[in-house]
Amino acid sequence: MEVSPEDSDLLMLINVPEVTGGARGKGGYGGAGGIGGSGGEGGSSHRWTETQQKSRTVWDVMERRTRTEYYTETSNGYNPGGVAGADGHNGDEGKTGTDGKEGADGSFQIIVGGIVCQTMYDLAVNVSKIVDLKRGNPADIYEPGELVNLMVSVTNTGGMPTPPHDIEVSIRPEQWMEQENSFSQVLKDSECLPIGGSHTFSTPCSFRIQEQASLIGEPLDKQEAMIFQALLRRIKKCFLNVNRQKNLISIRYPVQVSSLNGKVLAAFNQESTLSLSIQNITSIIMGKSGPQQRRVFVTFEVVENKNVRAGDVKLALAQLRPDREARYQQELNKITVDVDCLNPQSKKQLGCSFRFTNPNLHDQSKIDVIASLYLEYFNLENTKPLGRTRCIQKRSIQMLFSNTHG
Repeated sequence: MEVSPEDSDLLMLINVPEVTGGARGKGGYGGAGGIGGSGGEGGSSHRWTETQQKSRTVWDVMERRTRTEYYTETSNGYNPGGVAGADGHNGDEGKTGTDGKEGADGSFQIIVGGIVCQTMYDLAVNVSKIVDLKRGNPADIYEPGELVNLMVSVTNTGGMPTPPHDIEVSIRPEQWMEQENSFSQVLKDSECLPIGGSHTFSTPCSFRIQEQASLIGEPLDKQEAMIFQALLRRIKKCFLNVNRQKNLISIRYPVQVSSLNGKVLAAFNQESTLSLSIQNITSIIMGKSGPQQRRVFVTFEVVENKNVRAGDVKLALAQLRPDREARYQQELNKITVDVDCLNPQSKKQLGCSFRFTNPNLHDQSKIDVIASLYLEYFNLENTKPLGRTRCIQKRSIQMLFSNTHG
């Protein structure tokens, strides 16, 4: 197939012919041998009479000499009937035929402007996160509420230059992203890409990740996909490989806490230490000491119910590790612990001590202790008040009162 470079976009309208040789056929199976024939029937019995002319020499007394005398002799014959013949043997099975040979492959060439091309042009869309730590996270973290800007480029992964006609490239995020701008850029006809060539668009693709409610239990980790499209405008045909592309990103918070652990059964004035670990999953320092200067803190709080009141228990900070920089606030039923410096990919243990201070509680009375992780919002050009925080994860544990020691 031969086309001019100006008409190479028309190649998108054809289906590349199948030129692979046909598969070889299997040889036929040999047939079963024929059944032997029945033996022939024996002949019938019969009788016969046979007369023979004979001669003999006798002495003639009268003539006193010998002479020849002729006479006839009759005999009877008999032959019994024949025995039937034996049946014939079955014939041998036929042999399986040999397999046929595979068909020879055909050939197909595309010639563009006199140059033989092995394959057609094709595109792949590539995106990379533009990192601005004052407005967002490192490249591998996509956080709810974050404004994400992506640098978008296209690469010719095919075997010939792209057609000299406009190619419209667009990106559409799925469920958890709200686009700030409708990303649709055009690769102009004058910017056709050579084999392996790339083009980066100057306008980024911008979207904001939707806010999420705080989670009780495991940390947030939702998968989001971005859908791509590249359209040859003149023939209104899309690149199929681009349509099949799906870039998955994981929506997470940069910090998370583990389960809240400790001894859950306690008697009057018996102290139980409750602990968890806070983890930084990013490549930067989190907390006020980090480049984003975002506040990170954990609260430990008792939740009153009709059987156990806040005054029936006591919380206190548990220094699990020496940490002179730890800042905390103590309230009646709540402790707030600030984490000003959490190194990249590190963990820090936090905890509180818990005691039942009312000896008159009913046996097996229950009260919940909830640990909540808070994170300050980004400084988004004063669109939100500075210092505004939100709860991003909660862990809980239920404490039981025992009126017996031990």
